[in-house]
Amino acid sequence: MIPQFKDAAGTVWRVEITAGVLTRTRTNAGVEIGSILTDDGRLGRLLYGDPEGFASVLYECCRSQIVGLDRNEFLDLLNADAMDQARMAVVEAIANFTLPPAISKAFIANWRAVVKAWTDRVTVSLNANPTSSEPVTNSPA
Repeated sequence: MIPQFKDAAGTVWRVEITAGVLTRTRTNAGVEIGSILTDDGRLGRLLYGDPEGFASVLYECCRSQIVGLDRNEFLDLLNADAMDQARMAVVEAIANFTLPPAISKAFIANWRAVVKAWTDRVTVSLNANPTSSEPVTNSPA
């Protein structure tokens, strides 16, 4: 099954990596996705630290499906929910293209577990240290 995500308008986009997508993402988005799995830090930075770069990668991955939208109109459909779904779709698509099937399946499962553990850890940390608009004082209220 080809990985997919849904944009803000409800359109479902397939994310399939091809040799053409590799070339376009390198040339037009400045990202070499064909080798990105060899560096977890680089993959994480693209997915979570560079939303504009990631959106450009998505555009190149979906370009052949885009009808009636220009680049900016497509990018405007990439809200937070769409980007969240698209992150996993892109990881799956890259793994499916660059790795043998058994390794791809294991990589995807491992990546999901890593993301869940990271999300859980951050959520627990944020819940343990809630922020407030009130000034912090050293004395009890």
